[in-house]
Amino acid sequence: MNLVSHVTAAIEVTGRHGVGFIPKFRARIGRWARHPPGPLRPVSLTELERRLVELGVARGRDLVVHSSWDGLRQVQGKPIEILRLLHALVGPDATLLMPSHPRERREDGLPFFDVERSPTSMGLLAEILRRRPGSRRGAFPIAPACALGPAAERYTRDFRRESGGTPYGRGSPWHTIAERGGQVLLLGVAPQRALTLAHVAFDLLGPANPIRNYYREQTWLVVRGGAAERWTVRAVDPAIEKYLATYTFARMMTRAGVITERVDDGLYLTWLDARRFLDWHLPIARDTGFPYWGFPRAQR
Repeated sequence: MNLVSHVTAAIEVTGRHGVGFIPKFRARIGRWARHPPGPLRPVSLTELERRLVELGVARGRDLVVHSSWDGLRQVQGKPIEILRLLHALVGPDATLLMPSHPRERREDGLPFFDVERSPTSMGLLAEILRRRPGSRRGAFPIAPACALGPAAERYTRDFRRESGGTPYGRGSPWHTIAERGGQVLLLGVAPQRALTLAHVAFDLLGPANPIRNYYREQTWLVVRGGAAERWTVRAVDPAIEKYLATYTFARMMTRAGVITERVDDGLYLTWLDARRFLDWHLPIARDTGFPYWGFPRAQR
């Protein structure tokens, strides 16, 4: 990391701290961040497919897709047509995945997750994938994935013991996509707003995680196969979020060449190789804690 990255991160984190003291300002910032990057022009499904192939989306490799339907308003196709396009791009020998975080709900005083029934808060495409015949959904209540394809069972298995109760650690779909040499696509959303893989390194680091009090234990009521269970897991403490410098981190990724971006007709497209990203991020997370900045450091 260079001096410029530290300075821009300091400015970003200071601003993030201050936002909480200004009523409705956080919502305004969010609307600004979601604003299309330039004038919107119609994009056909054929044109979208061409751009995705040129970007790097490869047939035969598992693919995680983060998407925002608001960011795809210029694409001339229905959600199900875009989903079919993505599935066809990777082919029958690869698995298509999307994050499927459940919407907030509580039962008996606990956060609640019904694996088969809880709708996802991760956008229209993710919800359609969740409902697709043959699609599977992981039971881990924080950051579960939906998967459709030959490796769907592997991506949605119970990995609590492997990961030490963390959502992004060893055995999770977000670690598995890197182990299997998969790829990640951000469709209609900027990299500073959605990149689940940025959490993986910290769950893998364990005691080498430089951030003090990174986790907070949570107990969830999880329903799978109609049976209710109590799951105690380790979640990232929400208090840590105020130290995020996501815009600075996005620039770091671009400079390092670990992401490929394209913005045309107001449409954000970002592609990355999951294994290459994790190999790049692990030492950065261990040594600097990025994309967090200015956080209380752990005692080693």
